[in-house]
Amino acid sequence: MILLTAFYYSKGTLTLEPLFDVFPSMKRRFELEYADFEQPTVDQSLSAQLKLGTLLDSFSVSGTDGQDSVNKADENVEAPTFTEEQQSELQTITIFDKNELEETATLRELTGEYGAELANEVLKKGPEKKIVLATESMLDELDLMREQFPNFEAVIEELYICLKVSLLNASAIEFPVINLQSVPGCGKTEFVRTLAKRLKLEFFDLSIATCHSKADLIGGSSQFKSSTMGAVGKGVLLKTDTFNPIMFLDELCLAKSDGEWAITPSLLSLFDIEQRKNVKEQFLDLYFNCSGVLFFTTTNNYENLPPALKSRLTNFDIQPPSKGDMKKICQNIYQSYLKEKKFQRHFEEHLSVNVAESLSELTPREAKNTLISAIRKAFVCSAHGREIAKVTLQDIAIRKGSMCEQKPVGFIH
Repeated sequence: MILLTAFYYSKGTLTLEPLFDVFPSMKRRFELEYADFEQPTVDQSLSAQLKLGTLLDSFSVSGTDGQDSVNKADENVEAPTFTEEQQSELQTITIFDKNELEETATLRELTGEYGAELANEVLKKGPEKKIVLATESMLDELDLMREQFPNFEAVIEELYICLKVSLLNASAIEFPVINLQSVPGCGKTEFVRTLAKRLKLEFFDLSIATCHSKADLIGGSSQFKSSTMGAVGKGVLLKTDTFNPIMFLDELCLAKSDGEWAITPSLLSLFDIEQRKNVKEQFLDLYFNCSGVLFFTTTNNYENLPPALKSRLTNFDIQPPSKGDMKKICQNIYQSYLKEKKFQRHFEEHLSVNVAESLSELTPREAKNTLISAIRKAFVCSAHGREIAKVTLQDIAIRKGSMCEQKPVGFIH
């Protein structure tokens, strides 16, 4: 390291004290690293001092571009739009020590160590986060979700109670770590995304299947060029403005629990409310508070999770909806898609009874895909003669032999 070499012959003198006054943590860091540092020659130390002088002459903090920069338009993060009611209730909290991160950023810029750009991005974002409190309108939105997701009633009731506590106590929204267990295609992802939109909470997600090691969660060492911040740090420190965003971890049952690349130990810390008040972002060498994050997870085989992990989750088994509920779900899918695509004026307001009956035999995921395809067909046909489009049985091409056909199991995944 260039600093250690440059200052080697000054380490036992008072020469470095002014530097330590500016960067207090540097003194302890030097003491630890000099213990195992190989003594350089005088020429090597002088050469390092010249290089450091050149770096200082060219030093500038004007730019934060580079390969560490974060794409501000990250499609996995949905920014909320706060109502006047919510804005009036917003408070703030400091989630990391700005001075500590400024030291890291400065040292990395001076020494050329990897990661200075991301450190500056986090500093630019700032350590202050807005605390979102519950409102009456949030409770109303949850009530609307009961009809849209009839087989998630138990989950909605739990969330309703949590929001009510926040509202009555004027405190930050807090949920337990909620796991949604079901077979594939039950609507777990759609439920959480819809919840975030309706409550106007920021949202970011991560598929556990893509996590190869704990570095994907909490960051890797800055000593390696391929390293970067972990998903939790990026979400909390860079992508969101609020203290309590939703983080959705899909397919928790695929988390590696054994061996060198195990991520379960990191998950155990993140899911413990006390431990996540002081989580270390390894790439930035920074401790931060992510205790406000509202974690949601999903599993297809909850029983196979390690006992320690299960003990930190509030699990809900999502049961298959009745056939009557499936018909309501299909109507909701239909109306939501028309609204999203601004097709309402081109289509009848509701699906016909026979179309809803036919779609109710499918799983919700397959029903959604089939219905969207049918809406497109009906729209094209209406352009060739029909005034108001209507989805008919002829527009629906139902695939036979799928697992979904055998047993309807929920909403949209």
